Amino acid sequence: SKKVIVITYIQFVKIIYIHLRKNFEMSAIKYIEYLNIIYLIFIKLRFLLKLIKKLEIQSIENIINFLNNQLVGRLATIDSNGYPQVIPMNFVYIQTNNHKNHSALLNQHSIYMHSYPYGEKIDNIKRNSKVGFEVDQHIAFLPSYYFHPTDASQADTLYISTVIKGESFIVENYEEKALALNALMEKYQKEGKYQRLDSKMCSVKEVTVIKII
Repeated sequence: SKKVIVITYIQFVKIIYIHLRKNFEMSAIKYIEYLNIIYLIFIKLRFLLKLIKKLEIQSIENIINFLNNQLVGRLATIDSNGYPQVIPMNFVYIQTNNHKNHSALLNQHSIYMHSYPYGEKIDNIKRNSKVGFEVDQHIAFLPSYYFHPTDASQADTLYISTVIKGESFIVENYEEKALALNALMEKYQKEGKYQRLDSKMCSVKEVTVIKII
C-alpha cells in the first residue's frame, strides 16, 4: 500500500522556507533561485502523480491481465558468489480456479516458465529458491521541456511494472508440467496448430518447468 501526502503550494513553500532558514545562510537571490528549482520539481511531481494514478494497476484482475499480455519477464536468481543473475524469460501466470481439474497441483497464484534442464539459473534455484521476477511495459518518455525550457534533468520516463518476490521450484509432477506447458502454448501460439501436450509425453518429462509462488 502507498500513502501519498498532498500539500498545497503555499504549505510546500512554507516547509522549504523553514528548512532553509534553519539549515542554511543564503542571499535572497540564491533563495529565490533555489525556490524556483523546488517549485519546478513540485510541479513535475504533481503532474506525475496524476498520470501515475491514472495508469496504476489497482486490482488483481488487472495485474493478471497485464502479466499475461506481456511476452517477456525477467527472472532474478542468486549465483554461487552471491550476485544476482537476471535473465529474460517466456512465462505464464496461472490461477488455480482456472484449472479446476488440477487444483490440487497448483497454488492460488503461480508463474510458470520452461527451461533447459541444465544451466546457471537452474543451479541457482536448487541452491537458493528465493527469486525476483519483474515484468514491465514502457509507456512514454517525458521530454525535459514539458517541465522546463532548458533543464535536461527534468526529463523522465514512465513505465507500468509488476515486481514479484517469491519462492521458486523445479516442477516434478508431470501433470502439472503438462498443464504449465499447455498454458504457455495458449499464451504464445494463440492460433493453435499444435498437439496439446500430455503428461505421458517424453517431451514433457524431459523439459524443465520452473514455478514461482
